[in-house]
Amino acid sequence: MPAAPATSDDHKKEGNELFAKGDFLRAAAAYTRGIKAAPDSHVLYSNRAQAFLRLHKVGKALEDADRCIALAPDFVKGYHRKASALHALGEPARSEEASGLTTPPSLAILPA
Repeated sequence: MPAAPATSDDHKKEGNELFAKGDFLRAAAAYTRGIKAAPDSHVLYSNRAQAFLRLHKVGKALEDADRCIALAPDFVKGYHRKASALHALGEPARSEEASGLTTPPSLAILPA
């Protein structure tokens, strides 16, 4: 009987293990396989953005951070990844703006 195909969680776990070992390229590849299995997983985009940042592939990291935010506007790490990518691109004003958005809209306190 053939083995069951790997799930997005399997790829995420593999990516996390590789990332922890400092193998950022293979971690990014594992997260990519996970994204192919679950294209709406904001966590996989966030994780891959962090791997891309470590690989100095800042443009790709920014794309993944934006996708993460689009999928899950309340996920704080998406904004952190975006701010980190913008900072790495040398855009401090946009980085500060993105980091100022780290309070998800649903958790923001509105003035009385």
